[in-house]
Amino acid sequence: MKFRKLFLQAAALALFASVLSGCTEKGNDDDLDPLKNKDKAVISGTIRYSDGEAAEGITVTDGYTCTQTDASGAFKLKPNVSAYYIYYSVPETAKVEIGSNGLPLFFKRYDSATKTYDFVLTRKEKESKFRFVAIGDVQPTDKNHIKRISGETVADIKEFLAKHTDMPSYANTLGDNVNNKWGLYPDLIPALNSNTVGIPLFYCMGNHDHEFPTANDIAAQRTYEKYVAPANYSWNRGDVHFLVMDDIIHTAQSSPNYDDGFTDAQYKWAKEELSYVDKNKAVVLVTHAPFTSSFSSDFFPGTHYFDEMLALLAQFSSAIIVSGHTHTVLNIYSHQVNGKTIREYVAGAACGYHWNGTIGSDGSPNGYAIFEYNGNKLTNQYFKGTKRDEGFQMRIYKATDYPKFTGTNYAYTFSWGLTNENNRAVINIFNAAEDWTVDVYENGVKTSTSSNMGKKNLRDMWAKYYFYQTLQISSDHASGLCYHAYWYTMQNPSTTDIKVVAKDSFGNVYEQSGFTLPGDDSCNAY
Repeated sequence: MKFRKLFLQAAALALFASVLSGCTEKGNDDDLDPLKNKDKAVISGTIRYSDGEAAEGITVTDGYTCTQTDASGAFKLKPNVSAYYIYYSVPETAKVEIGSNGLPLFFKRYDSATKTYDFVLTRKEKESKFRFVAIGDVQPTDKNHIKRISGETVADIKEFLAKHTDMPSYANTLGDNVNNKWGLYPDLIPALNSNTVGIPLFYCMGNHDHEFPTANDIAAQRTYEKYVAPANYSWNRGDVHFLVMDDIIHTAQSSPNYDDGFTDAQYKWAKEELSYVDKNKAVVLVTHAPFTSSFSSDFFPGTHYFDEMLALLAQFSSAIIVSGHTHTVLNIYSHQVNGKTIREYVAGAACGYHWNGTIGSDGSPNGYAIFEYNGNKLTNQYFKGTKRDEGFQMRIYKATDYPKFTGTNYAYTFSWGLTNENNRAVINIFNAAEDWTVDVYENGVKTSTSSNMGKKNLRDMWAKYYFYQTLQISSDHASGLCYHAYWYTMQNPSTTDIKVVAKDSFGNVYEQSGFTLPGDDSCNAY
């Protein structure tokens, strides 16, 4: 056993060395300290439009330091020791260039032997209106999941876009593009890219995109960067600046060993990057983990820059945060910063609960979020369930149809958590927020409004029955709460004629009739 232990230790060291060498591709720069610059030589380059005109005022970066092009389109930059790409912030006056892999191409691989980096843009007219599609957690574990991404997520987005041609559309994933299966990138990207979806599709990095075991957080990014894009970058459409950042600080030793937040180097970069952005613009911060569900542990003590990042966002005309990570839809959190309201939108998960059926742990369908902008104003936002009509935004339950039960393979007793379930109806409105209005009708007569209804974080029992009795899963990951549920006491407890009318802050009105009974509305894989 001692020999085996020594052999495994040696093998692990060899693997560690090979992974580090292969991931960094940086020769002697294996310390990967982002704040320790080794006096790199200054690089230069130009950014021009395809007609030859200089592109002035374009932000260029190595992911650690930023500069801008001058009147001749020229720039100079001193790359950091950990730089992997040299890239620019995609301007609103240029098309999103698409590479041979179908992903946006706005970067070039940094090589210390290369001193010049030139980019050519294709001019386009600045848009006033556009649509943003936010795709949370596709997270495949195997090739069968990738088939589902193609047949369900991608197919549904294409169908949705075919119905909505009133404005140009763009998309971004929200991280966890794979589920600790980094060898799946060559299979995932051909399935989920700008060409397959039909619009420019950017990616964001999540905790399961970090490779381990590797030397540290930066080394853990390298496989993602190699196949996809820089970990931190920006792009612009209309009067909106999209700042895409990896907000996972990973030990790179095992899957759960990470903190949410930003490193010193990331905050420094974001502060400098945003200093070049017109303060009249709106900013969308695209991350994987929401600020409101973020946690810190003993892995990386010290500040993780949540408050500081919010202060940066509050400088602009408006700002929102769009994220995934929770595999639920959350539209209930906002931050008050320097007189500004910065709202968070958690877009649900394309994979629901890890491709087990077609729902998330909160009962929301697999799906994605839609945002519409006019200038710097957010004019519409809603959740779109995969293979669901756009109007499908809720389910209605009679509480007594779902008595408490104990999971078959997970020893937890599930219940609504209401003090009294008799005559109670529960309404799960997937994208609901505090500024929604909700009216209930029994037998055609209005019997309740949101002002006299209970609002409670509870477990969607229809979803829990599916996960813990039908599928008999053993993990606690699907046991979480639903944060967008209402309950009220029915005036006609025996009625089956029930209708809920919900209106959001953008004026969208959604209706749902009838109770969802146990076994109704099958959520098995399509």
